[in-house]
Amino acid sequence: MLDLSPAQRSLWVLHQLDDTGFTLSSAHRLRGPFDLGAFTAAVDAVVARHSPLRTRFPVGADGGPDPVVDPPGPVVVEAVAAEGFTAAHAEAARFCARPFDLAREWPLRVLVARLSTEDHVVALAVHHISCDGVSLGLLHDELSRLYGGAELPPVADHRELVARRAVDPAAVARCRDRLAGVPPLAADRPAVRSGKGDQVWFTVPADLTGAVRACARRHRVTAFMVLLAAFQLVLHRRTGQTDFAVGVPVAGRGDPDSENVIGLFTNTVVVRADLAGGPGPAEVLRRVREAAFDAFADQDVPLDAVVAAVGEPPDPARTPLFQALFTFQDAPVGRLALPGVRCVELDLPTGAAASDLELELVRDGDELAGSLEYSTDLHDSGTAAALTADFLAVLDEITAE
Repeated sequence: MLDLSPAQRSLWVLHQLDDTGFTLSSAHRLRGPFDLGAFTAAVDAVVARHSPLRTRFPVGADGGPDPVVDPPGPVVVEAVAAEGFTAAHAEAARFCARPFDLAREWPLRVLVARLSTEDHVVALAVHHISCDGVSLGLLHDELSRLYGGAELPPVADHRELVARRAVDPAAVARCRDRLAGVPPLAADRPAVRSGKGDQVWFTVPADLTGAVRACARRHRVTAFMVLLAAFQLVLHRRTGQTDFAVGVPVAGRGDPDSENVIGLFTNTVVVRADLAGGPGPAEVLRRVREAAFDAFADQDVPLDAVVAAVGEPPDPARTPLFQALFTFQDAPVGRLALPGVRCVELDLPTGAAASDLELELVRDGDELAGSLEYSTDLHDSGTAAALTADFLAVLDEITAE
């Protein structure tokens, strides 16, 4: 049997319970002389290079996953005609929201919606069991280079990289001690999470982004810590809680051989908030820095191992340990850039939410592009928009003081 990482095993189990909400997707509008044949060949070449993209996950004799890596072969690129951009965008959203059958199909799907001879929408959908955020950027980059006729160097085998990993019992114990007794975020929850969600998009303008970086330098913290502090304060003001946890996805690519490999390496680090006593901005930043340093020192401990060590009983109404996620991408994210074609990335609603709230910020020139994914079990679009406004206001408070 192939080695799976703890994150892959966890995702497989969750997929059996609910097959929605585990797809990473992207969509681009392409203006110009797009060559569908060259693009299809590029897709086939990427899948041949990276075995996770041609791995199926049927149920084994023991009731668990029994992964099968298929030999390289052609990928079915779904080509459709669309009457106008709105229809093409909607078709891309439906395509990416469609659940995967992990037992029978590869975890990558590609759609090309044709509006005219020089106007197309391309959508990529990849199941999270075989892909993470870094991998999606790598997928865009390799497709772009292969479309242009480049030759790419070989990459390491994902299975070998997974097999190298080991769990440090001392690190697990430290995580357990840090997170013992952490309370969930207060919310009026249904008995069982539906997994349904929506997103709102916003921008942190250039002047405020610059103020964040200046604030970080003054207080000897990182921009990530300033942004996380603001998110913690928003959650505190909304719930009244001074003690809760925020999950922070990390790349999990400490092994240099994994840098250019498409697959699931990401892990989630749990950072505990401490806002007791009404601390001012400087003290909040100090506490966030300390908590982040402690948490990231053990970032290689799989989240499943942390949850098991803490011993929190399963609750179908919420995710364990944390109910809010925060992601900050300060490095440029790989986007589709096909030679001779103008590629514009499109916002694409997923219709799903991995937790109560997930705030994602990505560097976009001098600004930060933000999105807030929210559970529609708990929030509506008005509340989500208010939360993003609160976040910008708190950032302004922190940087001004």
